[in-house]
Amino acid sequence: MFDSASYGYPLVASCDRRKLEELLKSFENAVKREGDKKLAVELRSELLHSGPPMLTKTTFQRLARWCKTDGIYGDGMMIAQRISEMLFGKVIDRRLIGT
Repeated sequence: MFDSASYGYPLVASCDRRKLEELLKSFENAVKREGDKKLAVELRSELLHSGPPMLTKTTFQRLARWCKTDGIYGDGMMIAQRISEMLFGKVIDRRLIGT
């Protein structure tokens, strides 16, 4: 079982589920390609539609990559950073986790 805390990013216990859903919808609206919505789908499934909330390593790494990306992905990146801050209290540093 994957635990983001082992990378220094424990999930914040008091995450506002309604606000997270709003951020996920904003992310889906901001991304340019249909396939890029996969992050929102995975986060919704793992954190909002399951109990207890639990991230997979793949989703954690995908969020980290979205938190630092370039070019046409800037709008999605800003929202991914806000999602990361909500979930972990800080933006995931993809270099520190090796993705």
